[in-house]
Amino acid sequence: MLVCCLTSISTPAEQGIGRLAKNTNSNSATEYYNYSYRLYNYIQSKGTLKDFNELIKISKKGISFTKQSDFKNLSRFQFLIGMSYKIMLNNDSALYYLGNSIMNAQRGNEYDIEISAIQEINYLYRFLGEVEETNSYVKRLNVLRREIKDVYLKDKVVSALSDDFLHRGSYTQAIALLIGSLTTKEFLYKQKKDNQSRVNLGLAFSELGSLYLRLNQNQKALTFLKQGEPYFVNYTGGRVRLYKKMQQAYLNLSRIDSATLYYNKVYGTMKVDIYESAWDISDVNRLFAEYYLARSNIPLAIKYAKTAYEKGMISESKEAVMMVINMMGNLTYQQQNYKEAISYFEKALPNSNSFSNDVFASINLKLAQSYEQIGNYRKANLFYHKYNLLRDAIYVEKTKEDINVIEFKYKNAQKEERINFLNAQSEAQEKELIRQRQYKTILLISVLLVLIIAAMILYNYKDKQKVNLLLDKKNQQLDLLNSQLLVSNQTKSKLFSIISHDLRAPVSQLFTFFKLLQIDAGQISEDEKLVRQKKLLHSASAILVTMEDLLLWAKSQMENFELDLEEVNVHQLIEESIVLIHNQTSVKNVTIKVGDLTIKSLLTDQNLLIIVLRNLLQNAINHANNDSSILINGGINDAGQSFISILNSGEIMPQQKIDELLNNNYVKSKLSGYGLVIVKELLHTLNGTLQITSTAEGTIITVTLA
Repeated sequence: MLVCCLTSISTPAEQGIGRLAKNTNSNSATEYYNYSYRLYNYIQSKGTLKDFNELIKISKKGISFTKQSDFKNLSRFQFLIGMSYKIMLNNDSALYYLGNSIMNAQRGNEYDIEISAIQEINYLYRFLGEVEETNSYVKRLNVLRREIKDVYLKDKVVSALSDDFLHRGSYTQAIALLIGSLTTKEFLYKQKKDNQSRVNLGLAFSELGSLYLRLNQNQKALTFLKQGEPYFVNYTGGRVRLYKKMQQAYLNLSRIDSATLYYNKVYGTMKVDIYESAWDISDVNRLFAEYYLARSNIPLAIKYAKTAYEKGMISESKEAVMMVINMMGNLTYQQQNYKEAISYFEKALPNSNSFSNDVFASINLKLAQSYEQIGNYRKANLFYHKYNLLRDAIYVEKTKEDINVIEFKYKNAQKEERINFLNAQSEAQEKELIRQRQYKTILLISVLLVLIIAAMILYNYKDKQKVNLLLDKKNQQLDLLNSQLLVSNQTKSKLFSIISHDLRAPVSQLFTFFKLLQIDAGQISEDEKLVRQKKLLHSASAILVTMEDLLLWAKSQMENFELDLEEVNVHQLIEESIVLIHNQTSVKNVTIKVGDLTIKSLLTDQNLLIIVLRNLLQNAINHANNDSSILINGGINDAGQSFISILNSGEIMPQQKIDELLNNNYVKSKLSGYGLVIVKELLHTLNGTLQITSTAEGTIITVTLA
């Protein structure tokens, strides 16, 4: 910002505005601008907010008699108008005039005004949450940084770029630019001793303090902020924002008395000066609200949150709106009003990513916790997943290490004069070193010849190693292909065997039904036909389901297969399994009963689990006695794991046979063992286990899910 006060003026009316306006040549435009510029600085230090309307009127009059080819004065008048609108929070007009100022400054190669206007328009776009609009201006700053040679102008470019890096979270790059810029600004201030260089130096200290504040290095932040405070004597906006940062640093250190002091300084500065900002008032109250909220002091948190929310919502800062909405979400969450908290967090979430990754991550975490509290675990899992992706502790640690390295370089820069002195002493020693180098040259030539011969030998050796490594790699690839082919052949063989196992019985039943209908077509009643047709339909459905199961199993054998996890109603799943095997139970007159079922639901893949249950029920029916019953139980075992057990009253199964079945050693024919093969492979996919016990009471097959 241009804040240099060139001359002392008492009131705007005493400057002879009418006399200046009569002179319409190019020199008079320059003189008129100088007056406008002095007025701009006067208003900032001693005027009132309404005085900027007078400055806008005067600057527009200056534009009216400035030649269209006088790009320098056009850009300067437009900058003053844009800055006046910016201070008065007329953002659309500010963007318009600052944009025109940049355009005319580029036409006239007026780098000073162009850089100032770019920095201010970027600040305004970030304030409005339209960060993408700054991209083209940042590109222009990088071009100027390469082209400009003047120390003062290059430093202005560096300061503008550091603002952008700081906002985007590129802390390492920001601090590198800021520390380098700080050294330059100290040099320029010692030379000029004017208001502009003084404020620029204060801004450099303030930005460094902001950076350390973001990294939670509060003592370092206070060190730089206190160094910057004396340089903001005539810059109210800079002073207010400096006080806010100091308030936050002291709150982070739990020094409430010091934080309250700077809270009052913000209000005091606004009352005695022209500057008043709903955004800044909202911020200082929000900081206290969040401080007391973190310490569960709800009454004090509510006291400050009320003012913060009211002022934030009427400010034109999207960042302020997002922050106070997030604050209200945290407050209502602390009050256990989780549904209201969710409404606040969901309003804050879309804009938070533009301003702070840390806030964006915290909102995702709070949404996950809020949904978990109201029992919506699906959404809770979704936001927990997003939060985990956002955490990046390694990046923070790396940034801190980089900052320490940069600080070390900065301290070395301060010792540059001493280094130059030591360099002068080393020049005397250089002559002696030259003489010694001549002797070393002969030795180096001899060593070089030896190294060349050794390098040739080493090259031949490494060349042979490369050939051997290449051959070994090809052999490894061939072994991998053979292994994959073996697995593919085993899977194919298993698939054909399982198709024979699982489809032979239902297809045979279907064929038998059709045969009976053909033979006894004229001898059976209509009612019996209907009964047989229902059985045919049921058998066909069973075949279709079995085919789908086999296809699903085959898919599970492929690479990149993923489970479709969801909350599954256990009782409903068992009922569906019983319906699918109705024909088999009716043949042996076996009754399937659901006993003690204490688990209501499971987080699992429903399609895979129903295949497991149906295969186990089919095995239970096959081994059950006629006119007997099968009992299904379910619950939680002593290890805290969910289980489902199936009990049939068939013959006692020897332990040796049980071991063979569990170890895939009993697959001796197309009718034996492949059902359990499917079950065990699918349970492995579901992270489950299978257990078989056989006693005088019957055989129990238990499925345990982790």
